[in-house]
Amino acid sequence: MSGFLFQFHEPCASSDSGTEENVVAIAPDAEAVDERVAAEWLKRFPSGDRVMRLEVDNVVILYQRASPVPALEAPESNQKDRRDIVAGKYYGGLKVWSCTQDIVQYYAKNDEIKQKANNGGRLLEIGCGQGLPGIAAILLGAQHVTFHDFNLEVLELCTKPNLAANVAPRMLGAHVPTVSFCFGDWSSFNVPDALKYDIILGSDVTFDLVTCRKVAKLLSRVMSKDGVAIIGTKEYYFGTNGGHQEFRDALLSCKSTFGGFAVGIAEKKAGNEMSRVILRICFSDCYVLLCLHAHLFAGAPPSFKPHVCSSNFHKCCQQGLDVLPLRFIGSFVFRNCRISC
Repeated sequence: MSGFLFQFHEPCASSDSGTEENVVAIAPDAEAVDERVAAEWLKRFPSGDRVMRLEVDNVVILYQRASPVPALEAPESNQKDRRDIVAGKYYGGLKVWSCTQDIVQYYAKNDEIKQKANNGGRLLEIGCGQGLPGIAAILLGAQHVTFHDFNLEVLELCTKPNLAANVAPRMLGAHVPTVSFCFGDWSSFNVPDALKYDIILGSDVTFDLVTCRKVAKLLSRVMSKDGVAIIGTKEYYFGTNGGHQEFRDALLSCKSTFGGFAVGIAEKKAGNEMSRVILRICFSDCYVLLCLHAHLFAGAPPSFKPHVCSSNFHKCCQQGLDVLPLRFIGSFVFRNCRISC
């Protein structure tokens, strides 16, 4: 595992003031990590029945049934009643959430995204917890991966040992990724323009209205102009009022220097209790609100063919993402492009 490169990013001060756009961008320092450090991380990886396996296609990922961490629990928690989320303190990073496998599966079979990551694109996993999607990306050839979780304890007890357990036995020297670890509130995370992320993955990170808004603003700050975010979410999170539609609303009301967001449903998954959705998100040159699919615009004649002078908008059309036609009057005029028929 020699030559494996890790970066450590100390968090900025957390902020819930709503001024996330003003967060200072920080470039993390790099530190080479040898076999000795990997061996130290492996000491924290459990054995026996606490070792878990996720098998997706040809990818096998080891992870753990994490032990409770008293420092991350609510004061009233006990063995029978542990809370998955303690607002402002812990956000479920010790467990593996249901959308995690969906994201690993989608990433593993999506050659376009894998090629982008394997050719030097920067990948970020937000709310990483045990880090399975990011680890899968590394095993499939990703070159630059950042793991971000709210809690440093989760990174130390789960993410790093899991990474070492999966990478150390398979690293042959040909594939030398750069890995960084960041922790803290999403509202305090930002990077310089040169280090924005080309691929962003997230599983079950839209569980309430606050997180929906924070993730939307985070994407607007740290995703590159031609980047893509793949977010796994449930249709609705009972008791916390988050979910698929709430996150879409947050995205479509959020703007960045690259314009608005284009949002599409990449896949739908049936569940025993609640169906799950994989959202594919990118920037759109035009400001986006309604849905454009193969039929294009409601009321448009069958012969209608759009001519779009915007590469991002054309990409959105091809992928069936959400866009905003003002109205059908023979031509459509957007802020940065024009469509005519």
